[in-house]
Amino acid sequence: MNTDRWAQYYTATAGRAPRKLLLEALAYTQKHGLALDVGAGDLTDSVHLLGLGFRVQAIDNAPASQTLSRTIRDDSFTFESTDLEHLTLPVATFDLISAQFTLPFCKPENFTQMLNIILTSLKPGGIITGQFFGTHDAWNVPDSTMTFHTKEEVQELFATMTLIKLFEEERDAPTASGTLKHWHVFEVIAKK
Repeated sequence: MNTDRWAQYYTATAGRAPRKLLLEALAYTQKHGLALDVGAGDLTDSVHLLGLGFRVQAIDNAPASQTLSRTIRDDSFTFESTDLEHLTLPVATFDLISAQFTLPFCKPENFTQMLNIILTSLKPGGIITGQFFGTHDAWNVPDSTMTFHTKEEVQELFATMTLIKLFEEERDAPTASGTLKHWHVFEVIAKK
């Protein structure tokens, strides 16, 4: 998505509740320490995590997200403007990593390296949660710059971790902008 479309997306989703998958993953977190919000977007999930006592590092490359980050006045919150292809993270640092509808937007040629950086930054016992787009998703078209997976490929991504949840869903539903789309999504919660 281009910059204007991300701003439109944030406007369309304003006032939403925290993502249900993140709320589910919180039941498995052992410590409310440092959380990473990858593709933080409208920062709803970051604000929710702050309210629970987490320190939050949010990352997103959309200017609209960076603008929103300036409204959060909390010493437990930091924001970094970066994209998934240029991600650098410290090793074994985060207790929780939330990547809600973010990781599929990484280009296929950079996906493995990006995910390895993210998983390496998770502490032992830490939880990661997010979604992966399946191969039947309507956005999986020739020349797409997004990454799509089969169920077996998603399982392989977390082969060295405990896969707490792997839920596959296919349905036709509108996007945030109201356009009808065929969604093929894998929801994941995993423990390192």
